[in-house]
Amino acid sequence: MTFPVDDLDGAWVELASVASDDKMDLNIGDWVEFADTAYLSRGEPLPLLRIEEVDLPGRRVRLSGEPDPSVGRRPASHPFLRRWDQRSALRHASGTSRTKQGAAKLRNGAIRVEEGGWLPLEDGVFVYIEAGWTYGAGDFWAVAAHTVTGGVERPTDAARRPLVQAPYGRHTHYAPLARVLGEGSEADLRLAFAPLSSPVPAPDAEALAADETYEAEAAAAENETAGNPGSRRAAQDEGQPEN
Repeated sequence: MTFPVDDLDGAWVELASVASDDKMDLNIGDWVEFADTAYLSRGEPLPLLRIEEVDLPGRRVRLSGEPDPSVGRRPASHPFLRRWDQRSALRHASGTSRTKQGAAKLRNGAIRVEEGGWLPLEDGVFVYIEAGWTYGAGDFWAVAAHTVTGGVERPTDAARRPLVQAPYGRHTHYAPLARVLGEGSEADLRLAFAPLSSPVPAPDAEALAADETYEAEAAAAENETAGNPGSRRAAQDEGQPEN
């Protein structure tokens, strides 16, 4: 879940809106990532921050620390909070907490990657990280999980053993804009292409004369038909069967 940010004041974050659904809202204890479009393009993973206080009427939340100075200070970069759902404990009504059965142990709010073994996420969902993998910020995988049955749909081989999958993304594409040759000198590398449509040329004198001739002949034919009702009646009666 992502939440657009309107303003940042120290550790206090003002949100553009808050959700009324507990599943889609921010709560105390949630771990979030403070990000913007520039931060995502750089691929720099920053520490997660914890929600310490929630002010719903003011659409504000207080984080466990002030976000990195390089992120979220320019409205043009569209800052937002991204909620991470991993949890290591459940809070009871009595105020005590206990470790969730099968939940992974968190470090600074995140699950530590351990290669060559199954890592529990939640509700019977496990992931396997292959040893020797090269990771990048923003890599992600997706899998279908059913709430009612608790089943997980994952690709398997003929023996129904889970198959290791490459990440779905993040795929980044770049286009060169220019090459700087020296101070005040650069080569434009932008690729320009013509528009898909072209303007319709204005009609010339010959085309205008042809249009006038056609309109005149059509008007003359219409007048001739209107001024001779007998011929129009004959044309209507032509081909009608006799009684």
